[in-house]
Amino acid sequence: MLIGHLICERVWLTKMTTYDWTRFWCIREGSMMLGRGYLYVLKGYTKDVINFDQITHIPCLALLGEPGIGKSHAIEVETDKLRRKIESDTTQQLLSFNLRSYSSDINLIQDIFDNEKFKAWLSSSIKLHLFLDSLDEGLLRVDTLAALLADKFKNLPIQRLHLRIACRTAEWPSSLELQAKAQSHWPQNP
Repeated sequence: MLIGHLICERVWLTKMTTYDWTRFWCIREGSMMLGRGYLYVLKGYTKDVINFDQITHIPCLALLGEPGIGKSHAIEVETDKLRRKIESDTTQQLLSFNLRSYSSDINLIQDIFDNEKFKAWLSSSIKLHLFLDSLDEGLLRVDTLAALLADKFKNLPIQRLHLRIACRTAEWPSSLELQAKAQSHWPQNP
């Protein structure tokens, strides 16, 4: 399981503006070089800083970042890119859920794990790309969310699952049970 932090500039605007910037991720234990508020992306200086295309092969990713820095936007961009890439590929499937929308574990289980596409994936041999956005906000409403997800993942065909979870950095420690379960199920990432 790879845990990375989102790095980009925070821009305060009166209306919602989206910039098509390349967003970078840094492994949690890694280092980055900043100067005057900018990230230096130079060979030799930023070996721990990568863009999402460089980590798509990793089966389990925890994507962490500060509030308002663009985690949800980054997840949305990546799901859209992946959806276009696999739209005619019958060996892969994509599901994406925003966990902040759930006020009960029952609704979450029904929408994710009782979903027809999810059930079809279970009984097939295809790969599933599962994106779960806003774990931190989901934990505010469903306090057992991390344990629930960890329990559900242990019975899944992990070798065919590519999981991406987005969460605020400060809230991730409260879901350490989820991290421990994920690390025990997915092999160490290359």
